[in-house]
Amino acid sequence: MGVVQELLQLSLIDWFVVGLATFTCLVGALLPRIGNLLGRLMLGEDPLLARWQAARKAKRERALQNKLARKASKSARQGPASPPPP
Repeated sequence: MGVVQELLQLSLIDWFVVGLATFTCLVGALLPRIGNLLGRLMLGEDPLLARWQAARKAKRERALQNKLARKASKSARQGPASPPPP
């Protein structure tokens, strides 16, 4: 009963400080999620997701360009194709 009695004896300012500390801790823990939610509400999507998708698209385009360059280089080294025998 000691802890309960001590809690009941807290003044209004003590409860305010406890509530403020609890609120601050919760907001600090939820801040990344709140930021993502605000970004989605204002921008229409998650900014991190948009950056990731743009980077992925650029990487795929570079890979495709490299593949086409290798294919062109390979065909240039082989020379013209010989005509099929009659």
